[in-house]
Amino acid sequence: IQLTAVAVAAAFGLCLAVQGAADLARDRRSAWRTSTPLQVAALGLAATVIILVADPGLSGYLRWRVDALPLGVRRSGAPGGYAFLLTALWANGVACVLAAGGFVLLLRRAPRLGVFLILWLAIPVSVQVFVLAWKTERFVLLALPPLFLAAGEMAALLVSAAASRATASPVRRGRVAQLAAAAALCGASVAAAGFNPYLAQRWSRIQRGKDDGWREARAILDTSPALRALPIGHVTPLGALHYLGHVDFVVWLGLTEGWAPVRDAAGRTTVRPVPEGGADVYAGVPVLVTPASIRRQFSVRGGVVIGVNEPFLTWHGVDRGLIGELAGHATELCHGRCGTMRLYYWPFQRDVRVTIP
Repeated sequence: IQLTAVAVAAAFGLCLAVQGAADLARDRRSAWRTSTPLQVAALGLAATVIILVADPGLSGYLRWRVDALPLGVRRSGAPGGYAFLLTALWANGVACVLAAGGFVLLLRRAPRLGVFLILWLAIPVSVQVFVLAWKTERFVLLALPPLFLAAGEMAALLVSAAASRATASPVRRGRVAQLAAAAALCGASVAAAGFNPYLAQRWSRIQRGKDDGWREARAILDTSPALRALPIGHVTPLGALHYLGHVDFVVWLGLTEGWAPVRDAAGRTTVRPVPEGGADVYAGVPVLVTPASIRRQFSVRGGVVIGVNEPFLTWHGVDRGLIGELAGHATELCHGRCGTMRLYYWPFQRDVRVTIP
């Protein structure tokens, strides 16, 4: 559950409270027996107070979670920000216009639903954009469904009107509406990456960049039993575990921090550091990010194989000393055949090397 879930819950509670207050002003005391929004809002508020009283540390933990930034995000900066994500989410602005029209339509036809969807969207997005620091795109995903629902409402109205003009037969109108909806979905799927510079850039250079090159890297390792026998390290341990068959350590700096908060010497809540060689949270293998720690861990093996994808270099996700060591004393095995992955063979003794076909 991301932090947005708290803001979405707050938006839902606020919507219930507004409707409950309207029922209370209209029905007076009888509203406590007849108004479901008022009852649910009161129960939610009481439950929140009870939880915070029963667990006094929960509010402090939530405040810490709101302000804390993972190491990987602190190093990567804010590529666009939430506001840019929202404005660039709609190909050519068509869906944005549909969503705006849909909100207006809902406010006229179903005011309660319209207010709820607007609050569901506005409160979490406002908090994430204007109050909190950038984390990652997924922190606003729970706030986006109202956009799609409103756009769908407006699109359904337009399709229905077009179908009515096209034919007087109810059966044919239904078929026309189905075909139009199918065409719109197909068009949106194609346009999402083709016409959206934000999604196209992020998806092609980052998401695919983290995952491509695995099969090519495995094929290279399979050509040499000596390479296959060496310890393998990577920035994404689960990917290496799945595609390469095993992983012995992880070199991503983002995993040098744990997710559980601890108190420092001054009594402040901070991130729990993962000790050198401690297990990562994904594959349970040692986190070794510096050349010295890797040498120390695998000194008797004579060398290691390390895979790094370019996006992690862009995000400063790999120790600079390790990058320098690999650039100066390791052999890059892919030579551009592994997409964005760079696969290094790093012998600890410069005069000892594995034969690479």
